[in-house]
Order: sequence, then C-alpha cells, then structure tokens
Amino acid sequence: MSLYDRNRAPVMHPADAVFAVHGFLERCRGWGTEREIPKLLARLTTDPSPEDAAKLHAWTSWVTFVDHALAEIESGHLDPWFTEHRPPADVGAEDTPADARDR
Repeated sequence: MSLYDRNRAPVMHPADAVFAVHGFLERCRGWGTEREIPKLLARLTTDPSPEDAAKLHAWTSWVTFVDHALAEIESGHLDPWFTEHRPPADVGAEDTPADARDR
C-alpha cells in the first residue's frame, strides 16, 4: 500500500516541506544522472538506435528541468508555494482534470 493518502492533511512547517521536496528532487536527479543516462549512453555506444537517442534526450531534458527546480527552491523563489495556505480539499483541484483526480 502506498504511503500517499489524498485525504490526509499533514501539518508541516514550510521549511520542512521545502527540505522534503528538495531531497526528493535530488533523489530523482540522481536516478537520471547515475542510472538512466549512463545506461542509455552505454547502449548507444554499442548499439545506437533512434529510440534510445530519444530516451537520452528526454532524460537529459528532465534532469535540466529538475536542476532548474532545485535552483528555484534553493534561491527561495518557490517559497510562496510552501507558505500559501490552501485548504487540503482544494489543493490541485483547479489544476487537475476531474478524471485524473479520481484515479
């Protein structure tokens, strides 16, 4: 069973939330830079394919995006995302199609 529970509304200090998200993004970045990208580079060296080249491009773009997000977190640019209060039932409601919320 997943630890995620959409009905749970934990109380967390914004600095703790920033720390948790930053740590998660660092782990995500590591997955790309330490596992996926090296694996694809090795495969492309021995058996190049357009599919693997596209995957490599996607992973490098994704790591670039994560780097940008990390930099914005570290600079404080995203602090309002962690300090603005929104009732738990409303979080993401206007940003997510109803069918996706129900999955």
